[in-house]
Amino acid sequence: MSTNLALAEGEVYSQPTNTGVGQHENTQLVAAIDALKRTTHPVRIEDFALVHGLNALLDQNSSLFQRFKQHPKVRYDEKTDLWSYKPDYEVHSSADIIALLRKKYYHPFALTPESSAAGMRISELRESYPPAREAVEELVNEKPVENRQVLVLRGKRDGSIRHVFWNPIQGDIVKPIDDEFKQLWHSLPAPNVVDLASDLESEGLSATSTLETVPQANTPSTTAQRGKKGKRGSAPRKFKLQNTHLKGVDLSKDFIKPN
Repeated sequence: MSTNLALAEGEVYSQPTNTGVGQHENTQLVAAIDALKRTTHPVRIEDFALVHGLNALLDQNSSLFQRFKQHPKVRYDEKTDLWSYKPDYEVHSSADIIALLRKKYYHPFALTPESSAAGMRISELRESYPPAREAVEELVNEKPVENRQVLVLRGKRDGSIRHVFWNPIQGDIVKPIDDEFKQLWHSLPAPNVVDLASDLESEGLSATSTLETVPQANTPSTTAQRGKKGKRGSAPRKFKLQNTHLKGVDLSKDFIKPN
């Protein structure tokens, strides 16, 4: 029996669609979890599998489907027959963010070890609550200042929020700086750069200085000099005695307790 491989008129061979999920089951599982994480709403498994090219999920007896269903990051609602990504925290509003940060502050080891001490990365909150950055910005700008319940650390380059913390100092505890103290602070004159060295010297201090050194090129003469010196570290070690109150004690020698 022969097989006719000739193409009909207008028919062409084509490569299968590149779904990007790979052929190995572990690779497909990782791709499925990542795709479900990017899905912002619950979805039917049939729609999810077809959109992302995960045809093995259509077979409920397949190994991929069973592993996908039992994955700790996958949530399945039997009543609605919908699937969704299960984040680390249940955050759905600004109030949930405040409650989570407060819990993290008073119980820092109760949450995941990936969280920063007494605070959380904004990426952690966004994984559970996508508009978390905008919600935190509103909380940070809350007026009056005494009522702000969160504090943030921002990046130096773009000023975007990186970490979020619960603010334990708020309400009546927050006291404004006294006007008298402000006047005293601003009345202190800054030292003149010209007179700074003499002012430090009068107080028994000295300004720090840096010595800029220019690296020498490896010329034959310098190489020969290095060869004469021998191994590095063979020169006698120099000691600078700073404990001037220990008179009569030579700190450059090892102390041996007499018998």
